[in-house]
Amino acid sequence: VKDALCGVVERLAAQQHNRIYALYQQHLAGCVRQLVRARSDALEKQLGVYLLAVVAEHCPVAVFNDVKPFLQPLLRCAADMSDSQLRQDALYGLGALATTMGSPAYAPHTARTLAVLVSVLRDPSAFASSRVAATEAAVAALGKLLCAAEAAVPEARAVFVQWLRLLPLKASDDEE
Repeated sequence: VKDALCGVVERLAAQQHNRIYALYQQHLAGCVRQLVRARSDALEKQLGVYLLAVVAEHCPVAVFNDVKPFLQPLLRCAADMSDSQLRQDALYGLGALATTMGSPAYAPHTARTLAVLVSVLRDPSAFASSRVAATEAAVAALGKLLCAAEAAVPEARAVFVQWLRLLPLKASDDEE
């Protein structure tokens, strides 16, 4: 059911990106907030984070007057070490959000996003088979962050060099 619902929402968002945010606000935002709360079970969080990532990827920049309902749960779930799929979806969402908002709108959020991405990438078990897909989502999100808000990234050139060392991605065709 989760995959079917996510597939429908993603197709709708890709086709109707100019209207998806209004639909999201009217029918899904309250439900998604409930799904991504800290007390939700893993499947509920995965569904909520996936929906946040889809909306972040497909909504026009102008709708993000308040980024907190997107950013806070994505950052929290991206830092979650217990669920690799949740982490992967959240990391993808962070990259999508940075790309959609662009610079300078995303600049105030760059430091917190960068801290989570660096934490994921420095984890000693980051490239273990059970975590590599999430780690590569972090690599992709870092690339998107560098493109979207480079001026807000401290030591951007050094970060870019480190990012290049993590390429090419091997485990995830979606992140290439």
